[in-house]
Amino acid sequence: MANVKISALPAISSLTGTETFPVVQSGTTSRITSANLQAYLATDTYVRNHANAAFIQANTPSYVANSAASYANAAFTAANTASATNLTQNNSITAAFNTANAAFTAANNTTIKNTSSWTVATGTNTYSITVPDSGTYQIWIRGNIPNGIIAYLATVVVTNINVPVVGAQYAWVYNGGGTPLDFTSIPNQFVGTANTIIRSSTSPSATTNRFDFGINNSSGSSQTVQWGYVTLS
Repeated sequence: MANVKISALPAISSLTGTETFPVVQSGTTSRITSANLQAYLATDTYVRNHANAAFIQANTPSYVANSAASYANAAFTAANTASATNLTQNNSITAAFNTANAAFTAANNTTIKNTSSWTVATGTNTYSITVPDSGTYQIWIRGNIPNGIIAYLATVVVTNINVPVVGAQYAWVYNGGGTPLDFTSIPNQFVGTANTIIRSSTSPSATTNRFDFGINNSSGSSQTVQWGYVTLS
């Protein structure tokens, strides 16, 4: 195979380690196998350092990007954790506030202010308002239909259901249109005269925390009359 160009030599796709290469060592031409060359390159510090440097240089952008992503993820997680904690605390505060408001509202609605209505049938009937057996109250009644208006207001101190109540009551009936709604009686357990001490041993009513009202309805149909009381103390 003398005088054959390298480009004309047979081509191979891989090395097996037994191939021979010419080398010059200490002025003498010798031969070396591809396996010997591979072992040398693997142990040579210069080659290894340059290979490592090239690897690091190639991968540094990835390391930097990954590191930045890790820091960003850590910051995101911390922010989310803080937000979740704050949300939980805010929800707890809101729930407690709502509970307190509900309790306050319920207490006001059930203890301080009570309202309702009567369906007043035709004819004359008795309707009652009962308050707790000890306290100070303001009681009201309001009926308003065409040509028929009734109104009642009282301030009363109840100390014991077996003795009279101290207070004043006022009742008014509109009589300008046939009086289809009319008071026929108002509670009888009130006592009291301004600047005067009243002394008595009996009560005109069996249970003086119940206030009875006689109402006549001549309108020809049932009517709604509003009533209520407010606890003052």
